[in-house]
Amino acid sequence: MPMEEYKMITYQSRAPDMNGRRLCPYVQMLKPQEVVRLAVSICKRLGFSPCDATLIQRRMRKRLPTILEHEGKRLWIDRYYIALEDASSGFRYLYLTRWHAEETLRDHRGLLRMRQTPVLDSKTLALYDAALNRMRIDRRGYLTYPLSA
Repeated sequence: MPMEEYKMITYQSRAPDMNGRRLCPYVQMLKPQEVVRLAVSICKRLGFSPCDATLIQRRMRKRLPTILEHEGKRLWIDRYYIALEDASSGFRYLYLTRWHAEETLRDHRGLLRMRQTPVLDSKTLALYDAALNRMRIDRRGYLTYPLSA
């Protein structure tokens, strides 16, 4: 789903362009209230019961994900990601930030260094790498994915 569909305003900072000289707009991530609006919109489209925007914002401030369940589906809402978990299609992101993707990959590499069993499989690692590459190309700090993918 393109962001225009949600009619959201993103804030921008400045980042070097591809040659590293000039500064150009670089969208870091959505504001918390924009993430909440996106989550409420997704809940409506997926048929979840209406979620309380105030509760989601309060949990975001405490850095806790909000987890909603409906007909075998689970929706994870956090400041840095919104993900849909389904028994048939698995786990997929609807909103993902660079911060979350990099943190997850760092944790994975840390587990490998400590010779512990990694949590992520090769398919998930490829998803994070592709997402980070897309963010670099689009000069954004986040991605949104369509619901019907």
